Amino acid sequence: MFNKLLEIKNALLEMPGIDTVKIGLESNLTADACPFIRIIAQPSRPKPDSFGITEMEIEIVYGEKVNIRTNLEETYQKIYETEKLIKDRLESIGAFWIETVPDGDTLTNLKVSSIYFKVEVSCGH
Repeated sequence: MFNKLLEIKNALLEMPGIDTVKIGLESNLTADACPFIRIIAQPSRPKPDSFGITEMEIEIVYGEKVNIRTNLEETYQKIYETEKLIKDRLESIGAFWIETVPDGDTLTNLKVSSIYFKVEVSCGH
């Protein structure tokens, strides 16, 4: 399964305008790390009616620094542009989009969203 996380990371590394792409989410992540992408493994389970295939959910957390000199609308635009790029890249390697969850503007100088995907992994990978 870790190989699948690496495949996802490699697909996202080539995205323009992203400073860092890492597996795992640091507890001390700040706006200074922006723009960033973090890959977090979520629950995995056997794929129904399929032998040897595991379905794994992946959370992609991505963030942008909110610049007080610009308005929040511009930050939203960047976040949704980034979401589209992430979807395009991950769907090109067989990931299935589940949902996107924005942070609801709860952070002061950081705009973060999570996008959830499902990926299939063969046994032994």
